Amino acid sequence: ARAVRVLHVMRFAEELRVLVGCIVHSMKSFFWAAVLLLLIIYVASLSLTQVVLVHRLESGASAHSAHELARWYGSVPQSVLSLFQGLTGGLDWGELANPLIQHISPVLGFLFSAYTAFALLAVMNVVSATFVEAVIKRSARLKEIRQMREASRLFKRLDIDHSGCITFDEIADHLESPEIEAFFRTIDVDVREARSLFDLLDVDGSGLIEFEEFLSGCIRLQGPAKASDLVMAMREIRSYFVEHSANSRSSTTFSSDEVDEV
Repeated sequence: ARAVRVLHVMRFAEELRVLVGCIVHSMKSFFWAAVLLLLIIYVASLSLTQVVLVHRLESGASAHSAHELARWYGSVPQSVLSLFQGLTGGLDWGELANPLIQHISPVLGFLFSAYTAFALLAVMNVVSATFVEAVIKRSARLKEIRQMREASRLFKRLDIDHSGCITFDEIADHLESPEIEAFFRTIDVDVREARSLFDLLDVDGSGLIEFEEFLSGCIRLQGPAKASDLVMAMREIRSYFVEHSANSRSSTTFSSDEVDEV
């Protein structure tokens, strides 16, 4: 019952719902990003642990040197933890590189620095970009769903006779309602241009707007112009000019015939 009340409260917190939806939607990306990151860390940990173990066995390192290396790279799990902390801010990666430089070789320290730069600048940035892209897509989808729900509710309010279609008179009767004014504000159209908006939504020119026409028109008006919208606009302009040119030619021909008869 408590969970139901929480969900009921979340209905009125739209931004919170969007955030929760985006986080849930990004779980798949998070899983594969974690797999990729752990795979890179594991391969690097195997190499570092092997190098440190060979150095301790062959060079006869001092107790202090062996303790310092074993502290960070004594085993594969310890190396994985150290490299993970170095990438996520749990440790300064300089603390991890210094024992390699001081007790083994500066070349190994350089290779470790190159690995850290690659992991931080390339892998982590790609992972972040993937998360951002997934969140943007999900946020746009949730916004579209909300717009469809609001458009459906608005259509039902305008359809007084429940015929499944709305006329301009039905819209004109509700122009002063808060819902209609809010709708016009979202599409950046003045209420006085309601007639032009009705003609724009009435695709087939029947004088009636069906639910599908109203829904698709509202989504198009509330979102950015797409390539298909521009193509349709260019087609309508071209057909208008063709029709206008045909009418002009017919008028010119008719005038010429009248002059010849005179």
